[in-house]
Amino acid sequence: MSPARPVHMRRLAPAVIGVLLMTALWPEASSAEPTRLRVSVDATSVTIGSRTPVVLEFLDRDFRPVDNDRDRSVRLETRSTKGTEQGHGDVSPTPVNVPAGARRFSAIHFTARAAGTVLIRATSDGLAPGEVVVRVRAGEALVSRLLFPVVHAQASRSFEILPREHEPFPLNDQSTAQFSICVDDPVPPGRRISYRIDTEPAVRIRYGKNLQLEGVGIATIEIAEGQFQSEPFHVSAPAGPGAVSIRARVLPNGETQQTQVSFVAPRPVHVGLEARHYTVSSHERVVPLQVQLLDADRLPLNAVTGSHVITLESASGSESFEPPSVTLSSTKPKGSAELHLPSVRLGGALRILARWEDVDTAEVELNVMAAVWVLLFLATFGGFLGGLARHVYRVGTPHIWPQFINGRLEPGLLGNALFSALSGLVLFQAIELGILHSLDQLQHVHGSATLAFVLGVTGGFAGVVVFEVLTSRVLPAKAQAQA
Repeated sequence: MSPARPVHMRRLAPAVIGVLLMTALWPEASSAEPTRLRVSVDATSVTIGSRTPVVLEFLDRDFRPVDNDRDRSVRLETRSTKGTEQGHGDVSPTPVNVPAGARRFSAIHFTARAAGTVLIRATSDGLAPGEVVVRVRAGEALVSRLLFPVVHAQASRSFEILPREHEPFPLNDQSTAQFSICVDDPVPPGRRISYRIDTEPAVRIRYGKNLQLEGVGIATIEIAEGQFQSEPFHVSAPAGPGAVSIRARVLPNGETQQTQVSFVAPRPVHVGLEARHYTVSSHERVVPLQVQLLDADRLPLNAVTGSHVITLESASGSESFEPPSVTLSSTKPKGSAELHLPSVRLGGALRILARWEDVDTAEVELNVMAAVWVLLFLATFGGFLGGLARHVYRVGTPHIWPQFINGRLEPGLLGNALFSALSGLVLFQAIELGILHSLDQLQHVHGSATLAFVLGVTGGFAGVVVFEVLTSRVLPAKAQAQA
């Protein structure tokens, strides 16, 4: 056997350096925090009465999709596009609590009410808002489509830039004005319409599904065949406060439309209230809260003038805050407080309010689970009732004390009660701790008082059945076999 050849460090050096570089760079690449929201609708256009999914995504500073870094409350609303035909619709539910780690969230729906264009806007404290323009069409009868099929002679040249009027955007490094080009009729098959976008002054324009940087002051936007509108394009803020004019022209030499958007110096408009988690476990008594002032796009202000007092309160009034109010100033733009929950609670939704100078009120909804000892008590009590029901049904007239009847042990009401209470408690704890994986569908109601009681009753009833089988069949048969 030939001796093993020594491994020279020179050959290992490049590999070692590569591994070290990957190790050093990987956490930084995977720890990108979201800075803005993107909202989209899973349809090019919707019909009146339809219920269409709305998708939320989290983007980093370079408009790349990233995971949500923490639990966030996202508010959704519908606004007017100021277009020639204004539609109407509802978004539900709102607000929604998006858990940490989610990159896409689609448990939201838009219900169309009237034909026209509608703007859906999503906001969350600390993130630049997201918007999308939705076209609502009146439904067409099937017979009408069969008898009078639609014939597209040429592409529609009538278009508009939506929304026509944007509220002023705060001048920060995250907010962008979002627009879409919409046409009256869908683009015919095999055709597409191109538009030239110019801005004055020249600012950065991002466009497309991946929001790539299209250019500075100029871009080309397209509407594909069968579509009513283009992909959204984002107009960045200028170097200082002022208006940005946006002009769109059909290529090569067609109709021209123009609009503008203003960027203003940021100032406090909202009060921001955030919780560490929006689902409070059964064992938690204290929930940390963060309070800060936000601009019109709900982005935090790092510098404020004067002194502002934020008062905290709960809708139910049974909770307390420490301190009950937070004062923000130029030296303290952010503040913190603690929500103290009562020791006796059955769980449910809890609304926390933060009031600021009678101008703005922030609202956060927490999903509070019942206290641990309340859950254990309900599981035990439910087990007792379940065992009692089984005992009375089985025996008829219950025996109170354990005794031997016809040579076998009869646990009586007391024995069955104790064993059923224990069985109900064990079943509840097994599911609460995730031991019974076959019941994973119940995991989303952890800490529910109703679940604790129902599982207690079930466990108590089943526990008594098992106990009866042990005392009447298994144990006597085993004793007889040993004899």
